[in-house]
Amino acid sequence: MPARIDELADAAKQVIEAAAADPANVYVVCDDLPDIDPDPTPDETGSFHGFPHRDGGPTPPEKRWVCVMAPTYADAGPVTRGEQGTLYTLDVLIVERCETAGRMPLAWRRERTAWVKEKVVDPLTDARTPLDGTAVPDSFEVNQAWDSASESKLFWCLVSITFLEHAE
Repeated sequence: MPARIDELADAAKQVIEAAAADPANVYVVCDDLPDIDPDPTPDETGSFHGFPHRDGGPTPPEKRWVCVMAPTYADAGPVTRGEQGTLYTLDVLIVERCETAGRMPLAWRRERTAWVKEKVVDPLTDARTPLDGTAVPDSFEVNQAWDSASESKLFWCLVSITFLEHAE
């Protein structure tokens, strides 16, 4: 089962990359969660601390960053007489820096919130299209950090999705 949850995380990454279809502005990683430092100042080497690196170079802090993580799986018990179920939870963290002067504009946050629904939540929670062919979405929760976001000017959103998979 540990290998299966990793397969589902990789499948979720592929779904998000396909839905986003914007590699110039969206960077999607799987199980690669660095410390995200709200300070956008590069160090003496020119690296931005806390932001993921791609091909050895810094990823600009203004790029939307999406990380798919596979934190838990659990026995769901019998789902039919002959089938056992397994619940897999995937977390998707979305972070983006607001580069406007002054406070983070409400319209800017709303655009990111709509993007999360359209490019992450909707494609991954569509029961007509099971993840990796067999994992059906069971439940999901979306959390956004508004308090810390206003200070650091970072859009933070964590989407937790639980999938149910039947096994004979």
